[in-house]
Amino acid sequence: MSDVLNKDNDKSKAIKSYSYTERKKLSAKLMNVKSKDDYMKIFKLINQDPNNKFTENSNGIWLDFKSLSDETIQ
Repeated sequence: MSDVLNKDNDKSKAIKSYSYTERKKLSAKLMNVKSKDDYMKIFKLINQDPNNKFTENSNGIWLDFKSLSDETIQ
């Protein structure tokens, strides 16, 4: 039983909540990506989690970094 509790504690410690500043830095890094193939890989990764939100229109795909899960950011 203690092994199960330790595993649960380890999981809660491993999950990091990313701050606004960290998300902003990630956004800036993604804006520097030049390859369309790299953008497609990033989008596929983000789209794996159904809770991640994005908007698509004629200008492209727009991501809401506030809604990205911490698991996706990792």
